[in-house]
Amino acid sequence: YVVAYASNSPYYTTHELFISSDYGETFSSEIFRGPITKIAISGDGKYMLCCCNRESSSKLYYAYYSGDYGKTWTKITDSSFSARTLAISYDGKYMVIEGGYSYSGARISADYGKTWALKHSVIGNSFALGLSSDGKYAIAGKFFSVSYVQIFGLSGLIY
Repeated sequence: YVVAYASNSPYYTTHELFISSDYGETFSSEIFRGPITKIAISGDGKYMLCCCNRESSSKLYYAYYSGDYGKTWTKITDSSFSARTLAISYDGKYMVIEGGYSYSGARISADYGKTWALKHSVIGNSFALGLSSDGKYAIAGKFFSVSYVQIFGLSGLIY
């Protein structure tokens, strides 16, 4: 599966999300609309996370979840958590939504997005996030006064 988003609005404030099941030869009609900033998808395309830019005057970024190939979407973050970046394991079992900025920590699901736990950890404040295919390791790109990369395992920081 391949996902893509495009915008035809002025200043790129609204994006449309499309999905392809034939390696990008053809794309579906629009499956999601919003101020999309990041997308994550499982290997089979069934599970998706979408991070959206600030809504109205809020300074928060919201995350949405789909467990049915993009047919339906659920907002999974609220005003207590600002979603900055996200990742999904290959099979979709493990998902991470990192808070960024002053929302250090991450919302983590280990059951295909059914439940989410807020974990205060050193993952916070990353601008890029990736998960290994089995979900056991995460890699986070960080930026403060210098850029650096951290690797995390089930027991915490590895590198």
